[in-house]
Amino acid sequence: MANVVATEVFILIIYFALLLLTTLSDRTTFIILFAFAVAFPLIFYHHGWSMWLAMDHLIEALPPSENSQYHPRKRVG
Repeated sequence: MANVVATEVFILIIYFALLLLTTLSDRTTFIILFAFAVAFPLIFYHHGWSMWLAMDHLIEALPPSENSQYHPRKRVG
């Protein structure tokens, strides 16, 4: 999911930059955007995966291990 969102934001930034700074035809602009849309997820894959793991760790942290110093009280009864 992080990879998809990052790719979409990157493509929008490139689109607006091309729209404002160049006078390329629509066909050329779409070819450039398509090339970036294919290449960026492949290049960003490992970074996107690590971001996804970091978000997963923040949301769903691992329970404390047996050797950790934190031991919750056990309920008796």
